[in-house]
Amino acid sequence: MNMEEKRKMELPCFKYDGAGNDFILFDETSSRGTEQLQALNDLNWRAKICDRNHGIGADGVLVLKKGCMCHGKDGNNDVPCQFTMQYYNADGGEASMCGNAVRCIYQYISDSGTMPTPSMIRLCTRAGPVELSRDSATSLVTSLSILTTCISDPYEELLGDTPSDKFRELLDNVGYFLDTGVPHVVFFCDSRKQFEGATAKDLFKSLPIIECGRAVRYHSNFAPHGCNVNFVFPDGQDSLLLRTYERGVENETLACGTGCMAASLVASYLGIVNSPVHLTVASGDFIRVNFEFSGKVHQKQNSTDLKSCELRHEKVYLTGPAKRVLNGHASYPFKPNQMPVVSKHL
Repeated sequence: MNMEEKRKMELPCFKYDGAGNDFILFDETSSRGTEQLQALNDLNWRAKICDRNHGIGADGVLVLKKGCMCHGKDGNNDVPCQFTMQYYNADGGEASMCGNAVRCIYQYISDSGTMPTPSMIRLCTRAGPVELSRDSATSLVTSLSILTTCISDPYEELLGDTPSDKFRELLDNVGYFLDTGVPHVVFFCDSRKQFEGATAKDLFKSLPIIECGRAVRYHSNFAPHGCNVNFVFPDGQDSLLLRTYERGVENETLACGTGCMAASLVASYLGIVNSPVHLTVASGDFIRVNFEFSGKVHQKQNSTDLKSCELRHEKVYLTGPAKRVLNGHASYPFKPNQMPVVSKHL
C-alpha cells in the first residue's frame, strides 16, 4: 500500500470530554470522503473505536454535519439550525440525544474556528433543536432544550432481588420514568438513614450500579428499547449526587447530561429541590440544571406505553464543562484482529 492510499484510510477525529462523558468526534461539515462515510455507517466499526481496551475508547461517537430545518418539539414549526449532530452510543447504535455531547459539539466549533467566536448556536438533534451558548459568568457551555416531559406515576419493585439488604435500606425501590431526549428511570436514596459503620453517602458511593442498573434497563416495563437508570442522593439544599447506568454503553458512565436533567426534574416534581439544581456526577465534576415551566400542565390518561402522567412543557438549561483531550486519526478499514488506532495525542 502506498502512502497516498494509507492517508486516505486515516480519518481525522477528535476526542472530547464533557464532565467525564467522553466522545470521539468526526466533522462532516467540510468534506464527506468515501472512507469516512463508509466508516461512520459501519455499526461494528463505531463500536470498535469506542472499545476502551483495543480502540480509542469512548462513551459514544459524535458526527457534526451541516445545518438543516429541524422539527420543533411543539410539533408545528421547523426550526433553522446551523449544525446537525448525529450521535451513536458505545455499542454503535444511534441515540436521539446526549446532553453532554451537545456541549462538546459547541466546544469543538469554538476550538476549530468553524464558526468564529460563536455566541449562540442552534444544533439539530433527533430529539429536536438545542440552543448552545457560553455562560458569561463561568465560561462553561450551556444548552437549552425545550422539553415536553411526562413524569410517570411511580413504578414499584423494579429492582427485583437487587441490591443486597443494606443497600435496600438506603434505596427507595420506587422509580419514575420520563424522557429528556432519551428515556430515563430515576430512583432516590434516603440521605437521612443511619447505618452502623458507614454513612448513607458512603453506601451510595458503593452502590452496585451495574447490577441495579441492568435490572431496570432490561425490565419488561421498558421493553423493547430499555432505558437509562439514575440513582440520586439529596446532598443539601438544591444539590444532588448522581450516578447513572447508560443503555448503549451498558455500564455506569462518569456523567450523563440527560440524566442530570431527568434527576433534577423528578426531584423538583417531588419537592426535593428548586431550580437551579447543582449536581455532582461520578467524575466529581459539577453540572447545573435550570428549568422553568413554559406551558400548561395537564393530566395524560390511558397512555399506551406509560402509566398516567403529567405533561409539563418546560425550558431546561444544562451547564457544565466541555474540553478537547485528543487529536488523532482512526484507521478504516482495518485488517482482521487489528483495531482502529489513534495516531496523535494532545
